[in-house]
Amino acid sequence: WEKSAGQAFNCEVHAFDPTVSEKVANRFNKNTNVTFHRLGLQGVGTDMSKTNGVEYEKIDPDLLLPIGAIMERLGHANRMIDILKLDCEGCEWGVLRQL
Repeated sequence: WEKSAGQAFNCEVHAFDPTVSEKVANRFNKNTNVTFHRLGLQGVGTDMSKTNGVEYEKIDPDLLLPIGAIMERLGHANRMIDILKLDCEGCEWGVLRQL
């Protein structure tokens, strides 16, 4: 999806998943317009222990950041998000509250 969106709209695409290995992340970054980050979204007011994401117990909490912190880290704090595709095992509503 990410590669296709980047090509179809000639846009910058950032993909995030804190559960994948560096090897997978590096393979992703070979796609034009797609930059992969080993980070995950933390939704405001989301108790990750009560979501479908049992894998989150194994993730370093430092890899889970609010969307604003990720945007700042990327230098995108004052940029508009044109498309936001979320699948973060329960953090979706908490992320949307931050926008």
